[in-house]
Amino acid sequence: MKKICTLLFVFFALLSNAQTLEYNRTIDTLLAITIPSGTVFNSSNYWIMGDYLSIPDNKVWKVQSIIFLTPSDEQNNGSYSLNYNNGWAWGSLNNIVARIVLMIKNNGVEEALFSSEIPTQQNTDQGENHISSPLWLSQSELGVAFHHVHNSADPYLIIDYTGYVHVSILEFNE
Repeated sequence: MKKICTLLFVFFALLSNAQTLEYNRTIDTLLAITIPSGTVFNSSNYWIMGDYLSIPDNKVWKVQSIIFLTPSDEQNNGSYSLNYNNGWAWGSLNNIVARIVLMIKNNGVEEALFSSEIPTQQNTDQGENHISSPLWLSQSELGVAFHHVHNSADPYLIIDYTGYVHVSILEFNE
């Protein structure tokens, strides 16, 4: 009898803390980060941070998909990859490795969730979903960033580059 009472107490205690969520809306958005021409890639800017989406108060997000999109020639002034000058001759990612990164920020701490390398040649594959199960978030922010590593004398961008991340979110009221 004592075991049954204990089990019933635990069951009702857990049930009383259960949270119900109410569907609010679907958010399909494109996060973009533009690296302007003239940007010098050096050790002071390995990370270039873009904008963040904030989860509103009393809301919970269920992130359904995260897809990195390869920009078309038209979207990036005729360029699908980074075009830069490294002091010798300009090239496309010969001496630099660059990634577009989806970031999460919790209490001011930024961390990379997923990333995709900027292609060295045109990529017609428009990406794949980077999450295999939903990602639940509350009191966090999602953002986009640009990360690079280079092995030559401070290259600089000669054509603007914009990277894109498509995020599909279901928003719930707490």
